[in-house]
Amino acid sequence: MIGYALTRNQSRIEPTVDKSSKVIELNPFEFEKMINKPNTFLLDVHIPEQKHIDDTDAFIPYNEINKNLKKLPKDKKTVILVYCRSGAMSKEASDKLINLGYSNVYDLQGGLNAYNQTVQN
Repeated sequence: MIGYALTRNQSRIEPTVDKSSKVIELNPFEFEKMINKPNTFLLDVHIPEQKHIDDTDAFIPYNEINKNLKKLPKDKKTVILVYCRSGAMSKEASDKLINLGYSNVYDLQGGLNAYNQTVQN
């Protein structure tokens, strides 16, 4: 998130960046482009389990990420593309992945609902 703040004795507004989250949100078209790149890990976190995007690498319920570490890539720099049905569960799972030390986590904005309405049409 980018905001603006004035500091004392400052005459112009400077951008400030919220560094609390490193998750990058992608719209469905951007997400689709990332899926087609090599060495990406596609992760469905929606519960109950749903129809997956083709070539999904793993299904891990969003609330069981910590219990399924063996299903995740060993390399913490691997690009991980996370999705669910609407975006809420994937956001929570993406934050957990960042907290586990993964540095390239991308979340599908609007989830499969948005993806199916835009990319699949």
